[in-house]
Amino acid sequence: MPEGKKLPAPAPVREEDSYSAKTHLHQPVQETATVAATAQPADAPEGTLPSEVRPEIVTWEKLCEAIKASGRAYDMDMIEKAYNLANDAHKGVCRRSGEPYICHPLAVARLVLDLGMDSESIAAALLHDVVEDTPTTLDDLTAAFGPERSITLCRELTKLHEEIWKTTLGEAQTHYAENDPRGEYVLVMAGAPAAEAEEELTLEQAAQRALELTRNGYAASAAAKAAAQGTPYSKSEVYKQLLALQAD
Repeated sequence: MPEGKKLPAPAPVREEDSYSAKTHLHQPVQETATVAATAQPADAPEGTLPSEVRPEIVTWEKLCEAIKASGRAYDMDMIEKAYNLANDAHKGVCRRSGEPYICHPLAVARLVLDLGMDSESIAAALLHDVVEDTPTTLDDLTAAFGPERSITLCRELTKLHEEIWKTTLGEAQTHYAENDPRGEYVLVMAGAPAAEAEEELTLEQAAQRALELTRNGYAASAAAKAAAQGTPYSKSEVYKQLLALQAD
């Protein structure tokens, strides 16, 4: 720098410019939602980051509405059983935000639904924190889903090695009654076994089933598609017969 040349005086620091990573540690931060939002609502202020937007709280009723609106056939008996077990297990527990803890498994189940996954995946999403974070045991799962339900147990031995055991809830229950489990486990439970094949429906019976679905909130097209599954009839055949029933 040439001798005698002076540096310009620094600009005055404005209060809104004083924030930095260092001062962040000493300034109170307003608490936001404990679950990060994955998408912004349409009315979010321009420039708002997704993590600054409180996600919509998912309830059981909203999840059921989303399942119906999806137009896909789901095993609601299994999903509701999983929800009831999770809801009872998490009862009385709240997140830091104050909302019931069950809202988190419900939100995960909604995400799984939006990804187009099946009934077993939705049930697993609802139950994913039950054994880990609550007093629920293998005995409880066996009582709820039966000792013959197939499961896979994965025990982490090291970061690179795992021990995998394909068994049933009943066998696991007996084994761990005599052997204390050690380490961290992941339990994956199979869906309910397929029901015995029922007597083949007539086209009118399939359309009647679709009609019942429309009364439960399904759109006619979605109801026809769901009712046609497992029958020899196409969606369009059931749909035409459904329209005929609705016209009567």
